[in-house]
Amino acid sequence: MSDNFIRTYEKVLTKDLYDHVISSTQNKYSYSVDRTKEHVNDTQILLEPFCPDIAHKITDLVMNRMVIPYFQDFPTAKVGGRWTSGSTLFQRTEPGGGYHQFHAEATGWYNSTRVLAWMIYLNDLPDEDDGGETEFLNQKCRFKPKKNMGLVWPGGITHLHRGNPPLKKTKMILTGWITPANDIHYAEANHIEAIQGDTKITQRGVPYSRG
Repeated sequence: MSDNFIRTYEKVLTKDLYDHVISSTQNKYSYSVDRTKEHVNDTQILLEPFCPDIAHKITDLVMNRMVIPYFQDFPTAKVGGRWTSGSTLFQRTEPGGGYHQFHAEATGWYNSTRVLAWMIYLNDLPDEDDGGETEFLNQKCRFKPKKNMGLVWPGGITHLHRGNPPLKKTKMILTGWITPANDIHYAEANHIEAIQGDTKITQRGVPYSRG
Protein backbone atom coordinates (compact mmCIF):
# COMPACT_ATOMS: atom_id res chain seq x y z
CA MET A 1 0.00 0.00 0.00
CA SER A 2 1.40 3.41 -0.93
CA ASP A 3 2.16 6.04 1.71
CA ASN A 4 -0.11 9.08 1.76
CA PHE A 5 2.63 11.28 3.33
CA ILE A 6 0.22 12.56 6.01
CA ARG A 7 1.24 12.17 9.64
CA THR A 8 -0.56 12.74 12.94
CA TYR A 9 1.07 13.51 16.30
CA GLU A 10 -0.55 13.34 19.72
CA LYS A 11 -0.18 15.82 22.61
CA VAL A 12 1.85 18.42 20.73
CA LEU A 13 1.31 21.33 23.13
CA THR A 14 2.01 21.27 26.85
CA LYS A 15 -1.01 21.82 29.08
CA ASP A 16 0.23 25.23 30.23
CA LEU A 17 0.88 26.38 26.68
CA TYR A 18 -2.49 25.07 25.51
CA ASP A 19 -4.28 27.01 28.25
CA HIS A 20 -2.23 30.10 27.45
CA VAL A 21 -3.10 29.87 23.74
CA ILE A 22 -6.82 29.66 24.45
CA SER A 23 -6.87 32.55 26.93
CA SER A 24 -4.58 34.80 24.89
CA THR A 25 -6.41 34.37 21.60
CA GLN A 26 -9.70 35.31 23.20
CA ASN A 27 -8.14 38.54 24.49
CA LYS A 28 -6.73 39.37 21.04
CA TYR A 29 -9.86 38.60 19.07
CA SER A 30 -10.42 42.23 18.10
CA TYR A 31 -7.28 41.87 15.94
CA SER A 32 -8.65 38.92 13.99
CA VAL A 33 -9.22 38.76 10.23
CA ASP A 34 -12.62 37.65 9.01
CA ARG A 35 -12.14 35.53 5.88
CA THR A 36 -15.77 35.31 4.78
CA LYS A 37 -15.85 34.58 1.04
CA GLU A 38 -17.80 32.34 -1.30
CA HIS A 39 -15.89 29.17 -0.35
CA VAL A 40 -14.36 30.07 3.03
CA ASN A 41 -15.87 31.31 6.28
CA ASP A 42 -13.60 31.48 9.32
CA THR A 43 -11.59 33.94 11.40
CA GLN A 44 -7.80 34.03 11.85
CA ILE A 45 -5.28 35.73 14.12
CA LEU A 46 -1.57 35.86 13.25
CA LEU A 47 0.05 35.27 16.65
CA GLU A 48 3.57 36.60 16.02
CA PRO A 49 2.68 40.35 16.23
CA PHE A 50 0.39 40.04 19.25
CA CYS A 51 1.67 37.01 21.19
CA PRO A 52 5.33 36.57 20.11
CA ASP A 53 6.37 34.49 23.13
CA ILE A 54 3.46 32.10 22.64
CA ALA A 55 4.15 31.86 18.90
CA HIS A 56 7.81 31.09 19.61
CA LYS A 57 6.91 28.29 22.04
CA ILE A 58 4.42 26.82 19.59
CA THR A 59 7.02 26.85 16.82
CA ASP A 60 9.52 25.11 19.09
CA LEU A 61 7.04 22.29 19.81
CA VAL A 62 5.91 22.04 16.19
CA MET A 63 9.54 21.57 15.15
CA ASN A 64 10.43 19.12 17.92
CA ARG A 65 7.26 17.05 18.10
CA MET A 66 6.01 17.17 14.51
CA VAL A 67 8.56 18.29 11.91
CA ILE A 68 11.60 16.36 13.13
CA PRO A 69 9.57 13.11 13.44
CA TYR A 70 8.15 13.79 9.97
CA PHE A 71 11.64 14.10 8.49
CA GLN A 72 12.67 10.97 10.35
CA ASP A 73 9.94 9.16 8.42
CA PHE A 74 11.09 10.78 5.15
CA PRO A 75 14.85 11.36 5.62
CA THR A 76 15.63 12.16 1.99
CA ALA A 77 13.41 15.25 2.24
CA LYS A 78 15.60 16.95 4.83
CA VAL A 79 19.18 16.35 3.73
CA GLY A 80 21.12 19.55 3.18
CA GLY A 81 18.27 21.86 4.12
CA ARG A 82 17.30 24.33 6.80
CA TRP A 83 13.60 24.69 7.47
CA THR A 84 11.50 27.25 9.28
CA SER A 85 7.92 27.83 10.36
CA GLY A 86 7.51 31.56 10.06
CA SER A 87 3.79 32.08 10.67
CA THR A 88 1.53 30.80 13.44
CA LEU A 89 -2.17 31.28 12.82
CA PHE A 90 -5.00 30.76 15.29
CA GLN A 91 -8.16 29.92 13.37
CA ARG A 92 -11.72 29.82 14.65
CA THR A 93 -14.57 28.32 12.62
CA GLU A 94 -18.16 28.67 13.76
CA PRO A 95 -20.83 26.03 12.93
CA GLY A 96 -21.53 26.05 9.21
CA GLY A 97 -18.22 27.72 8.38
CA GLY A 98 -15.01 26.22 7.03
CA TYR A 99 -12.88 26.15 3.90
CA HIS A 100 -15.29 24.31 1.61
CA GLN A 101 -13.25 24.25 -1.58
CA PHE A 102 -10.52 21.67 -2.15
CA HIS A 103 -7.21 23.52 -2.30
CA ALA A 104 -3.46 23.12 -1.85
CA GLU A 105 -1.17 25.31 0.26
CA ALA A 106 1.43 25.93 -2.47
CA THR A 107 -0.47 27.02 -5.58
CA GLY A 108 1.43 30.01 -6.98
CA TRP A 109 4.59 32.07 -6.91
CA TYR A 110 3.64 33.91 -3.71
CA ASN A 111 3.20 30.74 -1.65
CA SER A 112 5.43 28.30 -3.54
CA THR A 113 7.76 27.86 -0.53
CA ARG A 114 5.08 26.15 1.54
CA VAL A 115 6.66 22.71 1.27
CA LEU A 116 4.77 21.28 4.25
CA ALA A 117 1.66 22.39 6.09
CA TRP A 118 0.99 21.78 9.77
CA MET A 119 -2.07 22.05 11.95
CA ILE A 120 -2.94 21.42 15.59
CA TYR A 121 -6.56 20.83 16.58
CA LEU A 122 -7.48 22.72 19.76
CA ASN A 123 -10.77 21.04 20.56
CA ASP A 124 -12.61 17.76 20.07
CA LEU A 125 -15.37 17.18 17.52
CA PRO A 126 -15.67 13.44 18.12
CA ASP A 127 -19.15 12.55 16.89
CA GLU A 128 -19.98 11.70 13.30
CA ASP A 129 -22.59 14.44 13.19
CA ASP A 130 -20.14 17.04 14.58
CA GLY A 131 -18.53 17.52 11.15
CA GLY A 132 -15.36 19.64 11.00
CA GLU A 133 -13.12 17.02 9.41
CA THR A 134 -10.00 17.82 7.42
CA GLU A 135 -10.63 15.96 4.18
CA PHE A 136 -7.97 15.02 1.60
CA LEU A 137 -9.31 14.47 -1.90
CA ASN A 138 -6.71 12.27 -3.60
CA GLN A 139 -5.79 10.33 -0.48
CA LYS A 140 -9.48 9.63 0.19
CA CYS A 141 -9.20 10.19 3.92
CA ARG A 142 -10.62 12.45 6.62
CA PHE A 143 -9.32 13.44 10.05
CA LYS A 144 -11.67 14.24 12.90
CA PRO A 145 -10.60 17.14 15.12
CA LYS A 146 -9.03 15.81 18.30
CA LYS A 147 -7.79 18.15 21.00
CA ASN A 148 -4.00 18.68 20.85
CA MET A 149 -3.47 16.39 17.86
CA GLY A 150 -1.11 17.66 15.17
CA LEU A 151 -1.21 17.00 11.45
CA VAL A 152 1.59 17.43 8.86
CA TRP A 153 1.21 17.00 5.10
CA PRO A 154 2.85 18.13 1.83
CA GLY A 155 1.79 21.56 0.62
CA GLY A 156 1.59 20.80 -3.10
CA ILE A 157 -1.20 19.87 -5.47
CA THR A 158 -1.02 16.17 -4.64
CA HIS A 159 -2.65 16.97 -1.27
CA LEU A 160 -5.79 18.88 -2.14
CA HIS A 161 -7.84 19.25 1.03
CA ARG A 162 -10.65 21.18 2.62
CA GLY A 163 -12.04 21.95 6.06
CA ASN A 164 -15.53 20.50 6.29
CA PRO A 165 -17.99 22.66 8.24
CA PRO A 166 -18.40 21.99 11.94
CA LEU A 167 -22.11 21.37 12.42
CA LYS A 168 -22.72 21.83 16.14
CA LYS A 169 -19.64 23.28 17.83
CA THR A 170 -16.96 25.89 17.18
CA LYS A 171 -13.75 24.43 15.73
CA MET A 172 -10.38 25.91 16.75
CA ILE A 173 -6.96 25.14 15.30
CA LEU A 174 -3.41 26.42 15.03
CA THR A 175 -1.85 26.22 11.59
CA GLY A 176 1.19 27.28 9.57
CA TRP A 177 3.73 26.16 6.98
CA ILE A 178 7.22 24.69 6.86
CA THR A 179 9.43 26.36 4.30
CA PRO A 180 13.12 26.13 3.25
CA ALA A 181 15.32 28.67 5.01
CA ASN A 182 18.61 28.17 3.19
CA ASP A 183 18.58 31.74 1.85
CA ILE A 184 17.66 33.37 5.17
CA HIS A 185 20.79 35.01 6.56
CA TYR A 186 19.46 36.00 9.97
CA ALA A 187 18.75 33.78 12.94
CA GLU A 188 15.60 35.19 14.49
CA ALA A 189 13.15 32.57 13.25
CA ASN A 190 13.11 29.05 14.66
CA HIS A 191 14.49 26.60 12.17
CA ILE A 192 15.79 23.09 11.98
CA GLU A 193 19.00 22.30 10.20
CA ALA A 194 19.40 18.90 8.62
CA ILE A 195 22.84 17.78 7.48
CA GLN A 196 23.80 14.29 6.34
CA GLY A 197 20.91 12.74 8.23
CA ASP A 198 21.68 14.50 11.52
CA THR A 199 18.93 16.88 12.59
CA LYS A 200 19.61 19.67 15.02
CA ILE A 201 17.54 22.60 16.23
CA THR A 202 18.64 26.19 16.32
CA GLN A 203 16.47 28.56 18.30
CA ARG A 204 16.97 32.27 17.61
CA GLY A 205 20.53 31.52 16.59
CA VAL A 206 21.42 29.62 19.77
CA PRO A 207 21.98 25.84 19.76
CA TYR A 208 19.04 24.25 21.50
CA SER A 209 19.10 20.97 23.42
CA ARG A 210 16.09 18.71 23.08
CA GLY A 211 16.66 17.49 26.64
